[in-house]
Amino acid sequence: FFIATHGDSSETAGAINSGALRMASLSETSPEFLTLSELRDLLVQVPGKVIVILESCGSGAAVYKSNSRSDTKKELVSDLEAFDAQVVDTFRNAYPGLVDSEYAANTGELRKVNKFYVLTASAYREESWGKESPTPGGSYNDFTHWLTQGVGKSGSMPADTQFAGNENGIVDLHELYRYISGVGDRSKIKPHNYKDVLFYQHVQVYPSDVRFPLFK
Repeated sequence: FFIATHGDSSETAGAINSGALRMASLSETSPEFLTLSELRDLLVQVPGKVIVILESCGSGAAVYKSNSRSDTKKELVSDLEAFDAQVVDTFRNAYPGLVDSEYAANTGELRKVNKFYVLTASAYREESWGKESPTPGGSYNDFTHWLTQGVGKSGSMPADTQFAGNENGIVDLHELYRYISGVGDRSKIKPHNYKDVLFYQHVQVYPSDVRFPLFK
């Protein structure tokens, strides 16, 4: 499942749930959003494993909580944190009156079911960037640009040959993640300078280091 749209990355109180995906709307002032919990409930009906690729701002909220625009490196959530989250969810389900602000924001929804392989364009509450150009074909999103570069357009598959080591003619989830995020001596996704402030975009993957084949 792949979608490219706007996503909610707001840090303000009362905003749309973190990472929610913007759908069609009647006006710019009243957009409609699909929350990550709603997305999970839809995709969980699909038999077998589901590969989910989200190209949107704040999309990392689908798998991880706690990150901000100022972070220069995204640390994976530890097993202990995941256990804590499960405990909090259990108590919240038993006592609906207990609401934790971070967990009420639908973070980690695609980790609650052992079904999804997830790749997201950005981290929790972080923008996903791109390039706008009047030239036909000149506009693109950075994440999708490097995804297609990694998969290859003419038979070669750079994501299988760079930073991977096996070169077996298959691009798996971990290889694609490593290629897009630019592990090694490259710098992708690149930071963008907007009004003299650097904003970074950190690709997220879940589960980490999984060799699930995507393309061959």
